[in-house]
Order: sequence, then C-alpha cells, then structure tokens
Amino acid sequence: MKKTALLLTAFLLSSCMSTGSERVKDIDFVRETMGYYGLNKQSVEGLFGMPSSAFVKDGKEVYEYKYISVYNNPASYIPFVGLFFAPDKYLANYLYVTFDRFGNVETYEALSDTGDYPPEKAF
Repeated sequence: MKKTALLLTAFLLSSCMSTGSERVKDIDFVRETMGYYGLNKQSVEGLFGMPSSAFVKDGKEVYEYKYISVYNNPASYIPFVGLFFAPDKYLANYLYVTFDRFGNVETYEALSDTGDYPPEKAF
C-alpha cells in the first residue's frame, strides 16, 4: 500500500504545466510553415488560431503566439535528496508575425528557448 501511494504521489508531482497555443509547441513546424510564400492573416489564423496578443508596432499589426511549458522533476520534492538532482526544466516558444497594410505576412520571427527553470534571461 505504501509503495502504491509513493508511486501515485511521484506520478502526480512529475506532471508538467503548460500555457499558450499548442500549435506553437513544435517550433520546427512553425518555421517550416511560416516559410511558405503568400501567407496572410486568414491563413496564419487558420494555421495557429487566434494570437495570444495583437499590437501595432511602427504602424504595422503584429500577432504574438506563445507556448510555455515547465516540466517538474519529481526528485526535487524529496527533502535533501532533491538537491542532488536536475532542477525543473522549461520550454518557451514565441512566434511574432508582422503584417503589411494589406494583411499579408511581411516578416516573422520564431524564437525558442529551453533550460533550467526559472530562466535567467528573457527574450
């Protein structure tokens, strides 16, 4: 019974937390897809859904998509023992799409970062 409880606790603590668009999770897919010629607002929304945020920069509309995930290391929850294991990890993917005045994709930037959580730097 104790082993079952310990395994169940370890399973629950080893979960991950993520937020943002699942469609931006695979940054290689994002970069490959955004390389197609002739994309516009409607096609970008069809591929990635509605953006996390939209704003105007230098008179041009920009869509921001993001996906952030944190993976917990279950060993880090064991007192004293957790100090000797790898810390939690994170994955952060961002996609910024700039549109011209006709709604066509002018530029895009797909950024990805991974490492120990909490990150020491931000985009």
